[in-house]
Amino acid sequence: MQQHPVNNQEYLWGHTPHQHSLTAVESRLEHLEHRLDKLTLINRALWEIQKKEHNLSMDDLLAKMAEIDLRDGHLDHQMRNEAVSCPSCGRKTSRQRSRCIYCAAEMPADVFPNA
Repeated sequence: MQQHPVNNQEYLWGHTPHQHSLTAVESRLEHLEHRLDKLTLINRALWEIQKKEHNLSMDDLLAKMAEIDLRDGHLDHQMRNEAVSCPSCGRKTSRQRSRCIYCAAEMPADVFPNA
């Protein structure tokens, strides 16, 4: 019989080599769920303020959402991180970078860097 590198007792009680990676995934999922809840709360608060202050309707909100959604050329309820032009050299670089990868010029700050 072939011997397995995992101790049978550890395997029986759930202590496998994959446990640490599963724990990391669960931790990341919990972090993302918390972040989603926080962003949902922020968006709800901003919408309620804007709706009240500017007498906006749900149709106004949906129209703006569609406009923003189409900025990447696709009406798919997603925002892709398109590359942006460097203000110094004009080459395209990721909007997630604080400096151009070609000339090291400082890139304009993105209000929503991980959107």
